[in-house]
Amino acid sequence: MKIKKDWIYWLRWIILFPVAFIIGFITLFFLYWLIYLVFVDGNICSEASIQSFIDTFSPAIMTIIMVSIGYLIAPEHKLKTCIILALLLIIAFIIF
Repeated sequence: MKIKKDWIYWLRWIILFPVAFIIGFITLFFLYWLIYLVFVDGNICSEASIQSFIDTFSPAIMTIIMVSIGYLIAPEHKLKTCIILALLLIIAFIIF
């Protein structure tokens, strides 16, 4: 039973960043279309204003989502994992 627990422990650490990254992008994709369909198709505001909103807030939204998913997946040291994920994402958004 110890071997199975160790295997799951290391698997959770290995999949942490890729799964958090993929879920972050999928959530942004659905959020973009939800905002677009509600506001632009509902004639509440223009497509340009929605695009500027998404361009402005998508890094923050993705960081929050990825840190939350990382917190759920990490087997231990959850706070340290969240801080490291947040710093990596902030650095990535500054560079790119």
